[in-house]
Amino acid sequence: MVAPDAETGRAVWSDLELERVLRNLLVNARRALAERGEHIEVRWSRDAASGYRLAVRDDGPEPPEELAPGLGLTSVRTLSEEAGGSLTWRGLPTGGAEFQVSVPAAGRDPALPRDTRAGPPDPQENR
Repeated sequence: MVAPDAETGRAVWSDLELERVLRNLLVNARRALAERGEHIEVRWSRDAASGYRLAVRDDGPEPPEELAPGLGLTSVRTLSEEAGGSLTWRGLPTGGAEFQVSVPAAGRDPALPRDTRAGPPDPQENR
């Protein structure tokens, strides 16, 4: 669950929420590659002024104009908004899509999940 930071009052992701966001974005990219494409790129950055940004890019088909149920992106958007951030996406000129999650810094660096043994994503989550 997203919990408020004691100092700022902003929502802060737990390792599980960060993992859930990353997994949903990667699952969507992998599904896009099933249609066409072969590359997925993940970028993580922190800017003191604007916070954190996670970007997942693929060279599959163009992304939808609207979020569609079943893509797993609804939960990514919800978690992002609960943390005071956003989910954006765009088609790339060379084909494919880039999905970006931006959240403000909330007094501590969210750590990437330390336990990589969590297993595959829950198939019910992407429905």
